[in-house]
Parts: sequence; structure tokens; C-alpha cells
Amino acid sequence: MGRWIPLRHLKAALAQQVDALLPSQLEEDAERARQRHGLRLDPVSRRITVQSDDELYELAHTVLAAAALGDPENPADTDAKRDLRAAGVGVEDDADVRFPRSREQRLHDALKLVFQRYLAAGLAGSHDKAPVSITVTLPLEKLEKSPGALPAVGGSGRRLPASLVSRWWCDASVTGLVMAAGWIPLGQTHTQRTLTATERRASLVQHGRACDGLRCCTPHDPLTTLVPHHVYSFAEFGRTSMVETVWLCPRLHDAIHRGQTVQLRNARWLNAQGWAEPALTLAY
Repeated sequence: MGRWIPLRHLKAALAQQVDALLPSQLEEDAERARQRHGLRLDPVSRRITVQSDDELYELAHTVLAAAALGDPENPADTDAKRDLRAAGVGVEDDADVRFPRSREQRLHDALKLVFQRYLAAGLAGSHDKAPVSITVTLPLEKLEKSPGALPAVGGSGRRLPASLVSRWWCDASVTGLVMAAGWIPLGQTHTQRTLTATERRASLVQHGRACDGLRCCTPHDPLTTLVPHHVYSFAEFGRTSMVETVWLCPRLHDAIHRGQTVQLRNARWLNAQGWAEPALTLAY
């Protein structure tokens, strides 16, 4: 094998032979991958770390390859390659030809294109009575480009550069939600059972898109579903108001309806009857 297979391919060829002779080893590796699969979003480093199983890898390979081939930026890469060849760069070996984007950058942009098309096509459906979309919160001073204005914040809780927000503003369909001082959304009390779609989005922004329970959940966890809870029972009082709505994870929401009194991030206490006094434990 060493005589006929280039050294750089020898390791892969030997691994293929091992898989042919010991298929059980391949099954064991696949089972370990299934047990260890996971995905982590790091808001500080902006890293997306994936430990995939075989199925996810094949799905990702197929989807990214299709998206990369349909990337509208490909003509720029092709033109750059032609210009470099005309200048005598990389004529002997295609691997020496430099592109405006590296292979890793093209795959990164292909994944971003997949997500953009997914949201634009409405394939994510709706959540909280509104289509799934990117939510950005920014102060009026940032729109007016005032010096020292606080940066915009995305739905993930990360601060976003003004250039990105400006680009989204030009290309996206924007729904503006006006917030009063103290991030209190401008809304009204009504007799509908639930908040309207716009009120829900405004209320989620006010509450930071996180469970209102004190030290309850990981903030901005994409796997945590938040439940809007009436501070005072709708069945008893017949009204819905953003001021009297809190957002709870399912665990804390169930705890309240089981009769527990819980503390919120705003230091208030809440139970099934509404705002409550903290439970006191007397020590003798």
C-alpha cells in the first residue's frame, strides 16, 4: 500500500481497511458519537461548537454543499481565481490559488445562508403568536447616532455592532416596538385571554427574553420555552395587561400553580393568587 498510495492518503486508506475487517468497531464509534452528541453556543467567543453523530454530519455536509453551490458570492470567487491565473499565480497547482474567501469562510457563509433562507421562508412557523424572527433592542440615541449611545442587543443577549444592525435594517422587514423610560412597553389592558402578538414581543423584550424567576434558568437559552403568566388570574379578574404579565419557564410556572411562592428577579414574590409577601422561616 505504501508503494501505490501517497503517504498523505495512507492513514485514511488503512482506516478504511480496519473498518472493512472490523465493522463492529465502526458501530461502536457511531454509538459513542450518538451518546456524546451536543451543540454549544458561546456568546462571548461567538463559537458554535458541535459534537455530531453520523446522521447530523451527513445532513450538514449535504445542506452546506448545496448552499455553498448556490451562494451568490461565488461569482466573485470565480472572477478572483481567473484574475490570479491571468497574473500567473497558481497556474501549476489549483491548491495554490488564493480566493477572497477561504474554504472555512465559504462553509461559514453557506450555513448563514441556510439560516437566512429558513427564516425568510417561514419554515420556523410562529411562536408567541408571531412569526419567528430576529429581535434587536436598541435605544433611540443609537438610531440617531448620538455619541456614547449604548449598543444594540440581539435576542441572544449579545451586543451587536451598529454596522450589522444598519445592514439588517435595510434588508429586513422591520417591526418597531416603542418602549417608554425604564424599558416599559407602551401597551394597554384589554379583555382578551392573552397578549397580542405585538404585546408579547414587547413584553419579552422588557423581561430580557429570560425566565423572571430569580436564578432559575440560564439566560437566553434557546431550549427554554417561556410561558406568559397572569399575575392575577384571568378567570377571576378577566383582564390581560403587560404590566401584570410575567414570563416563567415551565418548571417555575408549574410550581406556582402547585401552590408554591417564588421570588422573581425584580425581588418581588409571586404565587397563584398574585403578588405575595415572602415566606418567613422562624428559627428558635
